[in-house]
Amino acid sequence: MGSKMKLYSSNDLEKALKEVVTGKLSLNVTTKKYNIPRRTLQNRYHGWHVKDHGGQTVFSQHEESLLEECLLLYAEWHFPLDLQDLRFLAKSYLDTKGIVISKFRNNIPGEEWARSFMERHKGQLTQHLANNIKRAHAAVDETVLPKYHQKVSKNLEGLSA
Repeated sequence: MGSKMKLYSSNDLEKALKEVVTGKLSLNVTTKKYNIPRRTLQNRYHGWHVKDHGGQTVFSQHEESLLEECLLLYAEWHFPLDLQDLRFLAKSYLDTKGIVISKFRNNIPGEEWARSFMERHKGQLTQHLANNIKRAHAAVDETVLPKYHQKVSKNLEGLSA
């Protein structure tokens, strides 16, 4: 038996759940109002089956957003990273925190992980082909590196394993 296509938004599910939790509407009335299956609403109400479908991400949402911020910071400094750089950035983070992910060979996420990461963050991150730039535009002076280290330190501050 195949799964049915979801005919309600995540926002509607949250609204419906709030109405049930606060006692504003009964479960039956809420399911009809928002066109959400009764079992789905029950599961959310009781905290059952709340994970997303498919494989779960290795990093928390917070950690993924920090990786995204680092990528955006590199791009802001005209030093965009490619998928391989992203994989090594993730490995560096894992190694620094002393975390070993057994499904990553040598603690390096695979190419599929990097593509999936980009897909999850496609609102902020995009891939572009590198262009040759003029030497003057690419120049880094002594004021850039301390700013870079300061921003990276600030972004990584407070992270826990």
